[in-house]
Amino acid sequence: MAMGWIRSTRTVKVVITTGLRYYLTTLTEAGEFARSVRSHWGIENKLHWVLDVAFREDYARNRKDHCAANLAIIRKITLNLLRLEPIERYRKQKLSLNRKRLYASYKPEFLLKILFNL
Repeated sequence: MAMGWIRSTRTVKVVITTGLRYYLTTLTEAGEFARSVRSHWGIENKLHWVLDVAFREDYARNRKDHCAANLAIIRKITLNLLRLEPIERYRKQKLSLNRKRLYASYKPEFLLKILFNL
C-alpha cells in the first residue's frame, strides 16, 4: 500500500485556488498513479456532474424502498439516449441536454426520435 498526492489548481474568473488531494493506492509508478486519478475525475465530471446539473439529482427526495435506485437507473438511461441524439438534428440548432429534455416534453415527434433513434 502506498500513499500519493495530487496538487490541483482551479481558476474561477481571477481567483486561483490550489489544493492537495491524498490517495491510498497500490500503484507505485507516478505515471500510472496520475492516469488513475485522471480517470477517476473524468468519470466524476462526465457522469455525476451532468446528473447533478441536468437532472438535479442531489435535490431528489425519493428515499423509500428501491425508488432512489430505480430513478437513478432511469436518469442514466435518459442521459445516454439524449447523448445519442445528434446535436444539430432538430431545426439546425445546437441543443443542450436541458433543452433536449424540454423539447421532448412538448414535442412528441422529438421524443419519439430520442426514444427510438429514428
